[in-house]
Amino acid sequence: MTLIRFCYFILILAAAGSAFSLHPFITWALLASALTLMVYGMDKMAARKAWRRVPESTLLILGVVGGWPGAILGQQLFRHKTQK
Repeated sequence: MTLIRFCYFILILAAAGSAFSLHPFITWALLASALTLMVYGMDKMAARKAWRRVPESTLLILGVVGGWPGAILGQQLFRHKTQK
């Protein structure tokens, strides 16, 4: 399974898991943000090891669907896409 498919699979699992919680919107925001932060970290690691990268469109989609706090934190924490 490629990294991109894995990211979307985890995003679907997060959506399903948040639907069954007491506070689905808060749960979704936390899960999407944590997932986005993890993907930014994995992409930075892939860049350092010259592995296949996560497309920027996938990173943007994760941010748009609710993971924008994790995206901002990931950019600052991992210094991701801040050099160019």
